[in-house]
Amino acid sequence: MVGTKYLSEAVHMEEIRAGALNIVCAPVGSGKTYWAVNVLAKTVSKPYKMLYLIDTVNGRQQLLKSERVKLIDPEWHMIVIRGMAFFEENEADKRIVVMTYAKFGAIVDKYPDFGNSFELILCDEIHNLPRFSAFISDNPNDKKYHKIAQARLESIIQRGKTTVIGLSATPKRAAKHIRGKVNFIAVDEDVRRLETRETIPYANIDSLLDSLSPAETGIIYIVQIDRMKEIWEEVQTKGIKSTAIWSVNNAAHPMTAEQEAARQYILDNEELPPQYNLFIINASCETSINIYGHVDYIVVHCRDEETQIQVRGRYRKDLDRLHILDYNAVASVPAEFIGVKLFAKGKKKLCDTLKLRNVQGNLVKWPTVKKRLFEAGYYITEKREKDKWYAVISE
Repeated sequence: MVGTKYLSEAVHMEEIRAGALNIVCAPVGSGKTYWAVNVLAKTVSKPYKMLYLIDTVNGRQQLLKSERVKLIDPEWHMIVIRGMAFFEENEADKRIVVMTYAKFGAIVDKYPDFGNSFELILCDEIHNLPRFSAFISDNPNDKKYHKIAQARLESIIQRGKTTVIGLSATPKRAAKHIRGKVNFIAVDEDVRRLETRETIPYANIDSLLDSLSPAETGIIYIVQIDRMKEIWEEVQTKGIKSTAIWSVNNAAHPMTAEQEAARQYILDNEELPPQYNLFIINASCETSINIYGHVDYIVVHCRDEETQIQVRGRYRKDLDRLHILDYNAVASVPAEFIGVKLFAKGKKKLCDTLKLRNVQGNLVKWPTVKKRLFEAGYYITEKREKDKWYAVISE
């Protein structure tokens, strides 16, 4: 951990104002949840005058651990919507209403003025709101609740009577795609943040998987569920005890009872279940969940820098190794290819082994592989023998 100040000490709250989207860039490990639940909540005048919006169901469940947070439910659903404040005495300290952006959009779809009664709306992981708003569903009957939520927040900001704060470690997307005035709030440079001791680029996940040790504990982020399943099967053949977790709302890929139990264990205990050495996740866990315990490495199989930062942030301690996808990276050339004559078949075998790809994700052939190896510091000598060209690679 580097830095000395928590976000509650480092953020310049005097700069926050209504009539703009106030963006707070909060590094992972800075204590943003504490700041929101224990500091911002005290700035509203009455219970339930603060709305906490979060991007995922997993994130919402984490927040509900706080006694100051209340999930919207049928018993007081209309009270919040109408802006009334009749609560039991033991409810008086629960000043925060929490829901996902999708739930917010669904309520707005039914009650277009919803949101006006709040004095403060905190938009956590706000970079994901325009990201999810742009998602196109295969089902034409699906309501675009994230898009509705974004439009409503934009109108609330323009109205100028509710303070709206966007919180993220990667806020560029939100600043670019959410319409209206943007007000970046200063945060002291000495704010606390997690440390990553080594960041290692890789181009071929198959080679990377071969290097993983069953004795270590890790997390792998994969975008597509089908690919998650393939990786899951592959690592288990290598003796790595693993599980894969995706959205509980994915009807096309329902999780097993064992997967759901692992997910719940992580949400309840904020650590990986002890029976697994590897936890395979996708965007449903990209933000909001917290993992403590012990993790040796994280693999982010995605070239998007925003995703790399967010996935790294799921582990709430300093990390030894972060492996990130980079098609320009070159894996170590196996010893069997060093110092020997590689004719056409040998070059092809090396290419098949390294499985290097271009930016489009396509496998590249010897001319590009040779260039990559040279850039990575290998020496390559090419000569002809009996009218056939060969190459010799040396370190």
